[in-house]
Amino acid sequence: MDGPNNVPRESFGSLADEMADSERSEVMQLRLENRKLRAHLDSTEKYGSFYSNLFLSGPNTTFYSSMVASAELEQLKAELEERERQFSENRAENELMQRQLQTLEATISQLSQEIVETNADREKLRTERDESVMSLIDARKKFAQFQTEFGRKFEQEAQTKVMEMDAELQELRRKLSSAEEERKQTEKQLHRVCEEQKVLRVTVDELREDKANAETQSATNERARRSAETERNSLKARLESLDFECEELREQARCAEDARRRMEASERRLAELQTRVGDLEAENRTLQQQMELESQKTQRLREDLVTEKSKGAELVSRLRSVCAAVALNGGKIEVEMDDHQLIDSIDDVIMGALTAAKREADALRLQQHTQIAELNDLKSDIEKLRSVK
Repeated sequence: MDGPNNVPRESFGSLADEMADSERSEVMQLRLENRKLRAHLDSTEKYGSFYSNLFLSGPNTTFYSSMVASAELEQLKAELEERERQFSENRAENELMQRQLQTLEATISQLSQEIVETNADREKLRTERDESVMSLIDARKKFAQFQTEFGRKFEQEAQTKVMEMDAELQELRRKLSSAEEERKQTEKQLHRVCEEQKVLRVTVDELREDKANAETQSATNERARRSAETERNSLKARLESLDFECEELREQARCAEDARRRMEASERRLAELQTRVGDLEAENRTLQQQMELESQKTQRLREDLVTEKSKGAELVSRLRSVCAAVALNGGKIEVEMDDHQLIDSIDDVIMGALTAAKREADALRLQQHTQIAELNDLKSDIEKLRSVK
């Protein structure tokens, strides 16, 4: 029962790991591009001072400085627009992931509530099982009083209990199936998110290629350098804001990792619930078998009792006829004493049947304890195998 559930749980963890790795790689790439842009700004300042010193003494100072400034300005503007577009896309992607994580947390809460309800139903079933066992013990005690009507009522109550337990077991199975379906839907959503991340990754690669092409062509689009100084200051401010957004992205990635661990813990709790439901079903089947055996034994004891009663009645009639014949022949026989002897013999037969029934009940109880011990050993072996896997 646990085997089919291990594979979805592993795929679920790998999808979440892939999402976290993708976010970390995107953050590292953005940080690297920020460093490159800062280095480029520093080199722009150096090249600007170099070209200024180189061409100030010549007659074409204004022309060369305008060409250099125009090239640097266009390149910086292109890089800034590209970075802003990438950050907008990353921000939208992170918002989508946050919404999906909230949906997953709501699903986890619902699963936890269903686990609590299932545990309550299990305790209720155990209580009813104990009540059934106590009813069986009480029925055995009262059976000694030869109350046929009470035996009939006991059978009806036992059948009613079994039907109620079957109905509750069907309800538990329905809830478990619903929880399994919700878990599969969650896995599908995570898989869809990973596919969307792959598509976004391809788009980012294409945009980077476009950026590289734009950088190679930006040398031909040169303009004035006078506004480059003011633009450089604004770009520095933008870089600082981008660094702050990178920190926010890293914090969101850590939150996503925490959510993944919580979901893995919920998966483990769900597997434990399935194991417990399986054990409960086994206990229910065992109880039903024991109820059937007890019913069969009760029927056999009732038939034996009827047989013994008929034999006793026949024996009493025979003894009475013998006593009457002896009395007619002049013999001295106390009729009351003969009746006591008949009653004593009948009591001996009944007590023998009751003793045999008690022995069978003790043997059945010992067999039940043995089966429970074997089931516990089997359960521990299964858990060891799971831990090894």
